Amino acid sequence: MRSEGCAAGWVIGLVYVALAVLFPGRHLPRVFALLTSVWGVATFAGPLVGGLFADAGSWRGVFWLFAGQAVCAQRALNASLASLSAAVQQYMPNIRKIDAATLVDDADRNLCRQAN
Repeated sequence: MRSEGCAAGWVIGLVYVALAVLFPGRHLPRVFALLTSVWGVATFAGPLVGGLFADAGSWRGVFWLFAGQAVCAQRALNASLASLSAAVQQYMPNIRKIDAATLVDDADRNLCRQAN
């Protein structure tokens, strides 16, 4: 359980750092407001959607819904990271390719190293 909380903390911190790096300072208030509103909607809509599935008697459908969201999110992330990776490769040819699998693998390796 402790590692899950640690991982969630890393993800939240990574999101804020990534946004601060990716967007110019003048856009940061809007970007952080958008992020906060997404979390607000998710806080309200998540239990609502889960309750609808539970009332329908198919609460396992929620897990399939999240699996579909994860696939869509990974495809979107890979598409955006591909363009970022191409730009990075142009200016820094010694940097390795960036994709979602690399990010997850690096995060997992670092978390496992810190847990030991």
